[in-house]
Amino acid sequence: TSIAQQLPWGPSLTLAYDAVYKNTKFINNSEATGLETFGSYHRPWTSNLSLSLTLPLPFTRNFGAFAGTDMALRLSEIDRQVATWQVQILVNDTLRDVELAFWTLVGRAKALQTARRDLENTEKLVSRTERLFALKRLTRYDHAQVASQRPRAAADWQQALGAYVAAANALAQLLGSEGRVLYLPVAYSDTIERLTVPAQNLDGLRQNHPQLLQSALNLRRAELQIDAATVALRPDLALSYDATVGQSNSLFGYRYWIYSATDLEQPDSTTQTASLVYSHAFGRRSDRAGHDSARYRLERLRAQREITDNGLLQKVRGALTAVESARHAIALARQRQELAGQIYSAASRLQDRRQVTEYEITQQLNGLLAADTALIQAQIAGKQGETRLLAALGVLARVYGQRTALTGFDRRRLKRLEAVGLLRLFGEGR
Repeated sequence: TSIAQQLPWGPSLTLAYDAVYKNTKFINNSEATGLETFGSYHRPWTSNLSLSLTLPLPFTRNFGAFAGTDMALRLSEIDRQVATWQVQILVNDTLRDVELAFWTLVGRAKALQTARRDLENTEKLVSRTERLFALKRLTRYDHAQVASQRPRAAADWQQALGAYVAAANALAQLLGSEGRVLYLPVAYSDTIERLTVPAQNLDGLRQNHPQLLQSALNLRRAELQIDAATVALRPDLALSYDATVGQSNSLFGYRYWIYSATDLEQPDSTTQTASLVYSHAFGRRSDRAGHDSARYRLERLRAQREITDNGLLQKVRGALTAVESARHAIALARQRQELAGQIYSAASRLQDRRQVTEYEITQQLNGLLAADTALIQAQIAGKQGETRLLAALGVLARVYGQRTALTGFDRRRLKRLEAVGLLRLFGEGR
């Protein structure tokens, strides 16, 4: 039985114990040839205890914080933290993709509503035009101009329906329910035009992005490896000490094993050996190659971190620009929608007095459709820009619960869950 223990900063200790069973026989009547009888002392047990200590000398290869076992422990802890941040990255990216798909679905749903409303208005206008044409109060040309809007409106509605189904399938695919459900977005009216930008320092938030924190850990890992590779170039010099105490049963040992084990303090033999061991690999090519590889790896990770940082910075700036542009676009589209609605209403009133032709009404109806479409596009662009901004800052998971809660009660419940540690990947305290 042996126990081996690697000690901090390089030393290793091995303790071994052996219990030996050997029952020694003797001849009672050696003169009686062929009729000998044998006896035994019935003391078959002996024990041996050995200790081995290897101690690298200071400032040599295997001594210090960069010894093999110490390095393995430090690197495993870094790997654990890297894996934790990798989970955060996956959560952040998954929430971003799902939320972008959701707002795309909202846009398709609103576009479908708008197309349906346009189709209904067009049908009413065509029906009115056909009645007037039957009464010979319209020319064939005017009737044809208005009637041509019916297939256009029907085609727009069919196209909007197909786009909605495609968006719903894309969201279902992200959620793992493709082909089984058709999602219908709800409870988005209060938030569709509420665009929020974090009040904190955006650069400070970006520096805490999971990708940058993971990159910093990878850099730390590479720095430790290059330090360990530098230490590996030192001379390999170690002090070795071995000691063995044992019992002999050349005549007899102990009747019981426990007596043998407890009497090891009075051994029959003691051996101690101390030596100074120096190892040197010819040319040290493997160690030098490991050092060069660690140095190149560190340079590559530094470049990758800079690329990651610049990429996130560009994403933040692009998302900020998209959010601000969407705010202005929403305001302009809202004004345009109100103006188009007023013009269409005024044209409808003048139509009743036959001061506006049906074809002019179709033109105003098309203008109202374009204004509604522009507003929807601006709203969706704003929400998707907000999602991309929060994802680029790495805080999407942190604020996701509060952003999606429908009521104040839900928000307070999320706060309580966060306070007791049940929201491990979400919330301010993660």
